[in-house]
Amino acid sequence: MKCFPLFTNGFKIKGGKLTAYCGSGRDVVIPHGVTHISDRAFEECASIRRVVVPGTVKRIGARAFADCENLETVVLHEGIEAIEANAFSGSYKLRDVTYPDSVTEYRGWSFYDTRLDKPVLNASGTILIYCPACTAGTEWAVPDCVQIIGRQAIFEQPQLQTLHLPEGLQIIEDLALIECGFREITIPFSVCKIGDWAFGYCGQLKKITVLNPQTKMGREPFKDCIALEEIRYADLTETDKILHLKGEPFLVQHLEDPANLPHTLDPAFERLAALCERGDPDAMATFSQFFAQYAQRENASLFYRRAANYWLYRAYCEGNAQAAQWFTQYFAEHPGAPLESILNESNEHRSNEYIHSIPGQILCDLGYAFFDPEREYEIKQFEDQEFVEVTAYYDTIPPDDEGFGMEEIYEWWFLDKNMQPIPGVERFTSPIMARNDKDFREKRAHAAACIRRNQASERLR
Repeated sequence: MKCFPLFTNGFKIKGGKLTAYCGSGRDVVIPHGVTHISDRAFEECASIRRVVVPGTVKRIGARAFADCENLETVVLHEGIEAIEANAFSGSYKLRDVTYPDSVTEYRGWSFYDTRLDKPVLNASGTILIYCPACTAGTEWAVPDCVQIIGRQAIFEQPQLQTLHLPEGLQIIEDLALIECGFREITIPFSVCKIGDWAFGYCGQLKKITVLNPQTKMGREPFKDCIALEEIRYADLTETDKILHLKGEPFLVQHLEDPANLPHTLDPAFERLAALCERGDPDAMATFSQFFAQYAQRENASLFYRRAANYWLYRAYCEGNAQAAQWFTQYFAEHPGAPLESILNESNEHRSNEYIHSIPGQILCDLGYAFFDPEREYEIKQFEDQEFVEVTAYYDTIPPDDEGFGMEEIYEWWFLDKNMQPIPGVERFTSPIMARNDKDFREKRAHAAACIRRNQASERLR
């Protein structure tokens, strides 16, 4: 059966693909059910002032809305996954863009030759899509919330001489910052990858400082930077590097020696655990001392020394001066040596699979009251996130009558870095294999957004 194009309200639609628009409306809402907007579908459509693209649309084609001379507002709903090159370029009256988190494929140049007067970021603020010249001026700081600078986010801005990149930035994508007037650039320690030609054709760039020598460089990231004189890697102390290890873990996890003393009955245990749950760095340092004292008792298992190391590291991460002094001395006496612990400081160096099952009793004995001592948990924490991903086995769906379809279901939580529930983030159940699905990614993005919102509220108090 042939599928003929339908003409509805000026839209030419065939098999879910919107291939052309012949209408004259000012406010255009793409019909639900359209899954693809073809290349050049609305190009040079002078009547459009505002366009709304629903989440049923998965791909917006190249130059789909290019050179729409009166287009002022674009609303892109969650669900859109790909935007091809130059999708809105040349629509020079464009002022307002709503950009979803769901877009994972972005070809760049989308807002070339528009009149946008503020940066375009995704909904959660983690990706810088585009920064217009009128915003950047001669000096500009990328917002602290940005983790990724996208393709052609800043381009053809010779007047922009100084660009400040925030600690917390992780990826600078291919062709992200090209043909600009930068004189010097400092790459933060948090940046793990710089893409191909990322700073290409910045003819005034003379000096680059890379704070993390393990930052991965793509193909010719400084292509045709003809004035470049120096690429310098910062000489950081071992104490500085502790928070940013990308290779072998500093804290080495050991679960084979559980607690064997009644330390949880000590009145100080509950009090210190409660303070640590609130992120108190001084309480963490004191909790370390608490476990160190138990480690010295006769027949004490290695759990106590490892717990002391773990809480001292947490105190260091949160800025406790005593812990910082201890680590400085430790690295001076044991350069490069790892430290035994109950939990790792980060799973950034590990594979994407969960490889350690942690008994809930050990977590409770460590001071984390959230966990059920009768269950086992998988915990994943990343250096670039303010939350912890936790899962535990929940149930098994039996196979059907033909023996197919058996599936294990897991319970999931996103906790804050102190292993506490995040306000506004609910637990959920899902198969273990679904952790890369769109719904799971959306829940992870929601957790990150809630963390940022809660942090902003705390700063205003």
